[in-house]
Amino acid sequence: MRTRAVAALAAAILATAALIVWVAGGGSRLGPAWRSRGSAPADVKAVDAWIAEVSRPWGEPAARATADGVVRARWELPPPLDPAAVAAALRRDAKARGIELYASVTPESDARIRVYAGAALRWDLLLVPPLPEHPPRLRPASSRQRPYLALVVAGLGTGPAPAALDRDLPLTVAVVPGAPYALRVARAAALRWQEVLVDLRAAASPLIAEPAAALAAVPHATGILTDGPPSGRFAGAGLLVHPRGASLSRRPPGLDLLASVFAGEAGAGRGLARACALARRRGSAALVLGADDPELAEVMAWAGRAEDDGYRLVLASEAARADEVRGLPYRPPRR
Repeated sequence: MRTRAVAALAAAILATAALIVWVAGGGSRLGPAWRSRGSAPADVKAVDAWIAEVSRPWGEPAARATADGVVRARWELPPPLDPAAVAAALRRDAKARGIELYASVTPESDARIRVYAGAALRWDLLLVPPLPEHPPRLRPASSRQRPYLALVVAGLGTGPAPAALDRDLPLTVAVVPGAPYALRVARAAALRWQEVLVDLRAAASPLIAEPAAALAAVPHATGILTDGPPSGRFAGAGLLVHPRGASLSRRPPGLDLLASVFAGEAGAGRGLARACALARRRGSAALVLGADDPELAEVMAWAGRAEDDGYRLVLASEAARADEVRGLPYRPPRR
């Protein structure tokens, strides 16, 4: 009996060793799908050369910066290139060349591409679809079927509000909690029936960063504007305006989520075109632009004629609950 037990144990050890050799040799299918049998991860030089090759039809990037060995770039693809189709082609080509690549398409039809050299992230790409310089005029099926668009003016409270906001329009303002003019700007906006949010973006450098305390510090605030990772600390905040909006995989409880486009370095004009495109597809969206944006006055001028162009300007909370406000399913309008 003891001899049989020893023999069985020896056989088990040999089988385990054989399995380890088989897995190490590439027989297992549990490894990364991008790596073929016996191949080594692509190095930085090979990955950079591949990006230079595949990006040639895209033209020059709209923005590019390198930090900590990671190249972050944004391309506005020329027509007729489509970000989703380009991402699928990149995924196939990267797999064939043994390059580790992850791609995803956002609700805004942007493609996010992450390319690795070895174990380290090397390229973080954002591919955006071609858009007109200005929002096109629409022909909605009815007035109730207009795409809803919220204009959120951020970074307020560090000084007096710009004169461009003194308009009879349903605007939303994001006030930096703890800023010198925060209380005055919030009260003035409420008197004009404008919605007030708390600006907790990293760029705003809020003195009060905790959501509950920030909401308590700004009178009439109904929600939060942020570009950071959402977490449970936003639970119960009411409204969360975020770049990924309703596509967030982790939704803190007690929140209405609104997808938004941040104007940023692309400029408020192109940001408005992107926000309108998102609103046409989803039924509602928000454009976030800074109070110091040089194109703020032009965007406010367009807001005054948004109805003529087929859009309905609403508060951020109305855009977040567009289906309830509209009262019927949204159908994208014709151009």
